[in-house]
Amino acid sequence: MIIVFIVMLLTTWFTQNENISDVVCCRNNTNNYDKEGKNCDVMSSILLVDDDEGILEVFQILLKRAGYQVTIFNKGESIYNNQFEEPDLFILDRHISGVDGLELCRFLKHRQENSHTPVIIFTASSHTKAQAKEAGADDFIEKPFNSKELIAMIENHLKKPVV
Repeated sequence: MIIVFIVMLLTTWFTQNENISDVVCCRNNTNNYDKEGKNCDVMSSILLVDDDEGILEVFQILLKRAGYQVTIFNKGESIYNNQFEEPDLFILDRHISGVDGLELCRFLKHRQENSHTPVIIFTASSHTKAQAKEAGADDFIEKPFNSKELIAMIENHLKKPVV
């Protein structure tokens, strides 16, 4: 199942890579601003938590190629112990070994420092969407998913003004 997901994600990414430039900063832009005025010199940071090394590797490749700074953790304990730099966005797997991704989301949303930081929950179960919202997640994406859809979702949350 995991191998199929990884192959589907990579296939989607490489077949749609040319279209990603419409969503994220264009690295070849000589004036360092994209067509919407976003500063391409400032990389948004994403913190990703998943216990599957293969998924982490795919996400890291996908997100770095899209122009994001990526920090990965394969355990949620580092988050609970505040052993991380504040990102611009969190992506959490629903099922992390030893930690419930929804509980981790609740923890982050109750911290003063992260209460306004977007959290995206991803999982293979479509039944988790309502639970993710109840936990405070800003968005939800079901595996397998389209890489362009994920990048657009991330970009949408990073454009929202902080309240």
